[in-house]
Amino acid sequence: MMALSRGTSTGNARDRHLRPRYMPSPGTIAQIIGLLILCAAGLFVSRVPWSHWDRFYELALGFAAAVFAAVVVGGRLRDAFIVVASVVLCLVVAEAYALVASAPAIEISTPGYLSPHPVLGWGPGHPGVFHDRKLDGKTGSVIYDVDYTIDEYRNRQVISAPSGPSVAFFGDSMTFGQGVPDAETLPQAFADATAGYRLRVLNLAFPGYGPQQFLRALETDMFRDLLTEPRLFVFPTAPWHAERSACMSTFVLSAPRYVMVDGRPAYKDECVDHWLVRLRYLLTRTAIYSVFF
Repeated sequence: MMALSRGTSTGNARDRHLRPRYMPSPGTIAQIIGLLILCAAGLFVSRVPWSHWDRFYELALGFAAAVFAAVVVGGRLRDAFIVVASVVLCLVVAEAYALVASAPAIEISTPGYLSPHPVLGWGPGHPGVFHDRKLDGKTGSVIYDVDYTIDEYRNRQVISAPSGPSVAFFGDSMTFGQGVPDAETLPQAFADATAGYRLRVLNLAFPGYGPQQFLRALETDMFRDLLTEPRLFVFPTAPWHAERSACMSTFVLSAPRYVMVDGRPAYKDECVDHWLVRLRYLLTRTAIYSVFF
């Protein structure tokens, strides 16, 4: 009897050793797979090129995350996540409707045309020829289809005198010439009007820029190599530039931010570093805001 007892005990220990110590249940495996899918979807949304549907993608991902949390957790938290999922689902539907109703224009440009800039916030990422195509959101018809030639200084090319007294144009998309060929920009027209191309004309503008980029560029002396003989600075302005310099436009998060100190503008930081700007950005970056508010 003693020998039999020891043998049985040894056999049970051997069986326990051969069996895996932990085998997750099918429900746990499904939860892990669901979590991995959510993480992959979040990575995809963060890496896709910018489009007007970005907010829709983010809201849809938030809805999926709330549903996943409602399935995983229990008790009162499950009810809370169900409520959150319901609210987010309403926002998803509203955002989709607002996008379809407003039909924003679709712009497709060569990668690298719009890249982060350490001083001005954004700008061309490298020299080259960048193709820019804009389509009407409702009809799909072409609004413009052009190429932009960016020189070695990351500025739009202007055919003018290679050296000598400089006339520098600063400003936004109108000065840059968004939607028109290189030969039809305002700086190029000015260069063509000077007999014999006697002046060196520079196009230092870029879409979305405002007065803060103009001031920051001069303060940092970032165009020292270009403006060796500055003759004239030209900055065409417009009423909507006030929103940009006040960090109120949704696309100026990385732009320089200025505050008034003793009646003079003083560089503070980037627009995104101010909490009120971040809050406004979260509230106004959706098509829901544009269509309904």
